[in-house]
Amino acid sequence: MTSQIDERGYYVLDKHIVVNFQMEEIQGLQLVDFSPQNLIFGLTLREIEGGFQIEMDPCYGLAGTISARKLSLEFEPVPGGLL
Repeated sequence: MTSQIDERGYYVLDKHIVVNFQMEEIQGLQLVDFSPQNLIFGLTLREIEGGFQIEMDPCYGLAGTISARKLSLEFEPVPGGLL
């Protein structure tokens, strides 16, 4: 977020992206509390022996971990910072 205000009175957002995670050769999957609305509080990505692990901390709904041997990330800019 910048200190600039747009014509609608909102702060101008900058450098927002959508991150796509692609995991291959899944080694472990533990997901709980999946619901029609899922909002995570935090996401931790770490390198583990033999691969990578994503841990999702819940805010509402989904929580859990996914581990895989291979991980790739794709970054897509969000025009104007709008999600």
